[in-house]
Amino acid sequence: MVGRNARVPECLRKLEAANPGSSISHVTVVPVRTNKGVAIRGARRRRQYGFISGGGGSWYSQTLKLLSPDDRVWVKIPKTGYVGVGRVTEAVRPIKEFAVETPSGMRPALDILKHADRYKPKADDHEKAEYFVRVSWLDTFPESKAVNEVGLFGNQNTVCQPTTPKWRHTVERLKTYFAKWDRQS
Repeated sequence: MVGRNARVPECLRKLEAANPGSSISHVTVVPVRTNKGVAIRGARRRRQYGFISGGGGSWYSQTLKLLSPDDRVWVKIPKTGYVGVGRVTEAVRPIKEFAVETPSGMRPALDILKHADRYKPKADDHEKAEYFVRVSWLDTFPESKAVNEVGLFGNQNTVCQPTTPKWRHTVERLKTYFAKWDRQS
């Protein structure tokens, strides 16, 4: 699963370049099966290594615990649109316990990620550490082809639980754009 996500959307590269290591969420991700949502940032490495994360304070990371394996997540850049869909493959873990697949095998995220030096000073602080959820990306679009229509659900919280008819409408519309939304990871 991890390491097989070769296509990295340009929009995710732009997010990382514009906001490296920041704890401000710029992308909203909303899973279907459990009606929960997640925000991610620094997305090029997250796409490359198959994860989403949040940290810098419990408001950004604690709600990641709502995600479970097999939850489907829909990625949205606020004011731009939906750019991807993935499936959660592992529950949340702190950065000190998270590893990524590399050509030489599994390696600790703190040794591999571009902005790991920004995470290291807070890695032992349960309140401010970065937390990770492993995701297998199913389908993505570049930012220039983001799906954005009037009436689609949006939320900038790290994790949310949409229950409105607007969310059901959004999922049905997104399924028409993301052809691989239901493929096996």
